Amino acid sequence: MPIYESATPDPLFEEAVRQVCRFDRASSSLLQRRLQIGYARAARLIDDLEMAGVVESSDGSSARKVLIRSAKEFLENIGVEPKKEEIVSPETYPHYEIPKTSLIKKPMENPWKKSLFQAVSDPAFKKADGLSFPLGFTDKGELLIKNLSEIQHLAIGGNAMSQKEVMLDTILTSLLLKEKPTNLKLILVDSRRYLNYYQNLPHLLTPVINDSDKTVSALEWLKYEQDRRLKLFAESQKRDLLGYKKLFPWKLPHILLVINNISDSLLYSPVQTEDCLTQVLRLAPRTGIHVVFTANLLATSSVPNLIQSEIPSKLFFRYISYIDAGPQKVKEVESLGKGETIFVSEDAPQKLDSIYTSEEDVKAVVKAATASK
Repeated sequence: MPIYESATPDPLFEEAVRQVCRFDRASSSLLQRRLQIGYARAARLIDDLEMAGVVESSDGSSARKVLIRSAKEFLENIGVEPKKEEIVSPETYPHYEIPKTSLIKKPMENPWKKSLFQAVSDPAFKKADGLSFPLGFTDKGELLIKNLSEIQHLAIGGNAMSQKEVMLDTILTSLLLKEKPTNLKLILVDSRRYLNYYQNLPHLLTPVINDSDKTVSALEWLKYEQDRRLKLFAESQKRDLLGYKKLFPWKLPHILLVINNISDSLLYSPVQTEDCLTQVLRLAPRTGIHVVFTANLLATSSVPNLIQSEIPSKLFFRYISYIDAGPQKVKEVESLGKGETIFVSEDAPQKLDSIYTSEEDVKAVVKAATASK
């Protein structure tokens, strides 16, 4: 079933996806030539591709950019059987090897108390399943590990000097050390280009998004993907992704959306971003789509309450005033030191020593992941 809904789905949609990916651009004239169809039908196909999140929205008369990495992966993810020549095995990446934790070296210098080397060397991390990542060490020296399926979403707050973005590196590298791209896909949004080291990962559904206008397109695609998954579950008489994967283990990977500084997206298109993100957050527990974002301010004036109410798990770095931390009113955030955090969830707040992931760690893990695809 295609990701878009239409009264009369065009049977050439799948071939249109393959053609625009092949030429890495999309236009009505390209589809006219390649599919030997008229302008009106080609234009409708371009609209369908936009709705499905395959191509970006119109920018004048120029050809549109393609937002997905692979036609084969995209079509498999929406339930389309691959062509005979495309069939390799149930694994999308049969030669992919999970990077080894030995890539992480003991740092010569660490500005925080704890490092990624200490986290990945901990027995708790080694025993944890694939969708798990470390949040930090407790005052008793125990590593606190959370699973994406368990917490669903995470908001990371802290002032501009707190280096909260390092936590994104910790989460992403930890997941890359455990998960294959067949079970985890990533959408990375970062107008500040901090996350560009992760470009070309086989886990990416689209290249790292640096333009705010493309963020809305990504969120729209996630909405369509959620609707499509719910229909697949209903057809299979399953309620959620967990039940569906018992029937089809290699289909429908978990999707993690990471947004570095959500305020940039909310400033560019506040209404669309809030509406789309709220819907994605609400349906995520059933559809296997997870969201992690950072914010300089978690006050409701900066990040709307509708979004915050769907994220019970929050990680706070230092704030000058606890008011900036939002509705939780965690006054202890004013006294946090470098690398110290407070994790707030449905349980009692926990103070942690967060984990420092160096630039070298990120480069080593990404290099290994891209080399094995």
